Amino acid sequence: MAISTIQKLTSQIHRLPSLSSHIFTRSSATFSSSKKVSDRIVKLVAIDPEGHKREVVGLAGQSLLRALTNCGLIDPVSHRLEEIDACSSECEVNIAQEWLERLPPRTYDEEYVL
Repeated sequence: MAISTIQKLTSQIHRLPSLSSHIFTRSSATFSSSKKVSDRIVKLVAIDPEGHKREVVGLAGQSLLRALTNCGLIDPVSHRLEEIDACSSECEVNIAQEWLERLPPRTYDEEYVL
């Protein structure tokens, strides 16, 4: 009886490493496929009302209004356009041609604001 118990335990022990290896591999693959914040960082140059260039750091997918607000360049309440999260006509955006060609097509919401 003691021998059969040892054989059962031995067979279970041999199965455990492969199971833990499988779980570790799956969690590692899932973890490595997620984006880091550093992969989403976007830097741009903004010119403040006094004419000084300021570097603005934002995240991909974040609105320009949010990025400018976070760096303290504008007060979002004074630049609200109706009830949408967008800048009013006081803002001007110039994009270099080489970057303009890399942008995705404008969305319906972007067209609506323009």
